[in-house]
Amino acid sequence: MNEKRTSVFENALIWFGAAVGLAEILSGTFIAPLGFSKGLLSIIIGHVLGCFLLFLAGYIGGLMTKSHKLALIAAQEYPVMNDIIFPSYVEGAKAAVPDTEVEFVVVGNWYDANKGAMLADV
Repeated sequence: MNEKRTSVFENALIWFGAAVGLAEILSGTFIAPLGFSKGLLSIIIGHVLGCFLLFLAGYIGGLMTKSHKLALIAAQEYPVMNDIIFPSYVEGAKAAVPDTEVEFVVVGNWYDANKGAMLADV
């Protein structure tokens, strides 16, 4: 059985994304008590940074794929995923290679890594 492994670069991107998400949470936690306007500004900045990073992830994915097919695999489907995350990812992929196909796949829960891996192989 061939076991697929992620590269150091792919792992670095995953951990970078997790660090940015944590930074958004912490900045909102520390800035929000300073008042409504600063808390709102923190949320807006977090969303702008998040969109940029998702665009960048799609762009890198678009450059690296040989088949011009990508997928965004999510644990759950929710409005921010449909309205912000997925469109930013698609725009990044299409900015790199305009004929890239991007599919949106939902695992259905937050704990089934095997199902996520299975969906990634399809």
